[in-house]
Amino acid sequence: MTDKRLFFRLATPQDIEAAFEVYREVCLWLNGVRGVANQWPRDLPKEDIQELVDSGELYLAFWQGKIAGAFRLNEKDHHWDDDGAAMYVHAFVVNRKFKGQGIGQAMLDWAADEGCRRGKKYLRLDCMEENLRLKQYYLQTGWELRAQHPEYRRSALFERKLT
Repeated sequence: MTDKRLFFRLATPQDIEAAFEVYREVCLWLNGVRGVANQWPRDLPKEDIQELVDSGELYLAFWQGKIAGAFRLNEKDHHWDDDGAAMYVHAFVVNRKFKGQGIGQAMLDWAADEGCRRGKKYLRLDCMEENLRLKQYYLQTGWELRAQHPEYRRSALFERKLT
């Protein structure tokens, strides 16, 4: 996606309701349509989104005046040994209204650029082991599957080298 109308900013308390709606729709879709029940609950509590906003690490991607996606970008993660070399993407969602338009890839590219700006060598993320389609997508787009942490066998860990 090369559309210049996509821009990113940190979420604020004023974004909670709109961000919650995007996450809620994705949770319903994952659980109901895709059958991925272990990533997020079908009935996501709004407090979960409040916590993401309060973390100061939730980024929103806007396109055509609406939230096109969201993700948490942070420098520590419990799934990985902390080597200080990476940024971590979590709580990654693309608004279902914008599916198939390259929003997700643009969001990951932006996160990679932000990692470079912060002097990191890698961008890392995880997804549910059962989400075969998403795992295949990451592999096809240049991510490398990494060894699983023994405590988190249900997660597939991916890493992308930053240039």
